[in-house]
Amino acid sequence: MGAMPLAGDFRPMGMKNQLFPLVIDGCESCGVLQVRDIVDQSLLFGPAYCYATSTVPGLVRHFESYAGSFASRYGIGSKRKVLEIGCNDGVFLAPLSKYGFDVVGIDASDNVANMAREKGLDVHTGFFGPDKARQLADQYGKFDIVTCSNVFAHNPKVNDFIEAVASLLDKEGEFWVEVHSAHDLFTGLQWDCFYHEHCFYWTIQALERCLGTFGFALKDYETTPMHGGALRAVFGKVGKTVPLVAQSLSSDDWRGFGQNCFKSRDVLRECVQHLPINYAYGAAGRAVTLINWAQIAGSLDFVVDGSPLRFNNAIPNTTVPIISEKEFFSLTNVSDWCLVSAHNYFEGIRNKVDAAFPDKKMKYVLPLPYVSIK
Repeated sequence: MGAMPLAGDFRPMGMKNQLFPLVIDGCESCGVLQVRDIVDQSLLFGPAYCYATSTVPGLVRHFESYAGSFASRYGIGSKRKVLEIGCNDGVFLAPLSKYGFDVVGIDASDNVANMAREKGLDVHTGFFGPDKARQLADQYGKFDIVTCSNVFAHNPKVNDFIEAVASLLDKEGEFWVEVHSAHDLFTGLQWDCFYHEHCFYWTIQALERCLGTFGFALKDYETTPMHGGALRAVFGKVGKTVPLVAQSLSSDDWRGFGQNCFKSRDVLRECVQHLPINYAYGAAGRAVTLINWAQIAGSLDFVVDGSPLRFNNAIPNTTVPIISEKEFFSLTNVSDWCLVSAHNYFEGIRNKVDAAFPDKKMKYVLPLPYVSIK
């Protein structure tokens, strides 16, 4: 995909972004995809990290439901000790706490960790690994549950990460993992999910094989709609691995996928050039890849977003400003053509925009897998 900016490197207008090569490799043995050139984690998840999960209504609902799954499995008021790795602003810890779990969190970025602390949650700052695991063990002892959502794939040191989890889990403890599903990425041609934060893209087969080498058994798994399709898997130190029913993807499958990504990108670029589109909705990591790789920044006057952490900045490597939903809804000359860069949250975006502009007949352009108009 060439030289690309970091997906979370939002800066004020006029400030340049550093570019890094973005190449995706695939393992013919286990089927995992990974970023070839790993970027220093401190650049990706620094003190000014611009992603607060609670600003996305769909994710708030997701984690409330997820907490309900924990309550169903372990019981309400069980007081089981839970460690969440990459807890962000506490969007999952808070409902878990309400169900009676004894929760602790850790996040690499202090700004979002502070948001969690403001909710009264016990949250540490730092990168998770063996050293941090020893510190947590000294303070809290063993945990009944360790969980991470959209975090496991962000860590380039997979072996260290798993060993650290294993050291913190009680003998009967369980490790819950949510990662973007490589299978859903494949079927949906979601090339906008490729950016440097995502070091790996897992199938359930690759995930089971990886953790199995450390003695973990896959006890349960399912798919969820989070982030356009995710895997949720439960691993334990004891028990037998459940049968896998998902179909494996071959090297030829992924080669065809790569070719189709280029076709999809070119279709998007041509459509944006010929349709009266002058803004996009959603400024998360997907949008950064979408706008940069398709080279459509020149057609956009602004991008709308719901996260205050991104307001008054530009889409990385462009001069396209990010404006708030409040500012957008106050505009009087909005085009009725909306490019939905956050297409995985399309329904919620459409509901908000239709309510804000009831007299317009909005046309929503969904970029992937190939351009469609709703």
